[in-house]
Formats: sequence, C-alpha cells, structure tokens
Amino acid sequence: MSAEDKIIQVMLDSNTPLRIHDLAQMTNLMVRQVSSRMRNILKKHPYVEIKRVTVGERLSYTTYSINFAKYEDHICSYIQ
Repeated sequence: MSAEDKIIQVMLDSNTPLRIHDLAQMTNLMVRQVSSRMRNILKKHPYVEIKRVTVGERLSYTTYSINFAKYEDHICSYIQ
C-alpha cells in the first residue's frame, strides 16, 4: 500500500478532520514525508475536503477530511 493509499484509508476510517501531523502519526510516516507531496495530492483529490481553521487571532491550521457525499458518488459511479 502506497503512502497516498494509507493516508486516504486513515481519513476514511477516522471520519474526522485531521491535520498533516495527525495523518503522519497515524500512518507512521514522517511529517515531512506527508506534508509536501501529500498536500499536493490531497489538494487534487476528488473527494478530499480541505478546511482552514482559525484559533484566536494568529493561530490557524489546515484540516483534511473525506467528503463522504462525494466519496459515495464516486463509489456508485465506479460500481455501475
């Protein structure tokens, strides 16, 4: 299973928005392995939802999650 597949699988299993650090930890990959390459892949992924979360005035982070409505549409069209 490739790093990309592992990350998508973790996102599917967790069903909660995750940060790059969470994804790295849950897939036993180093953050730097996940961040640069994966960020680009996740941005282009058809059913990954990316949200910017702001905490307070200066702190913000990005979360990645699976948009299940899009995912189910994708699976349905794949099965047909």
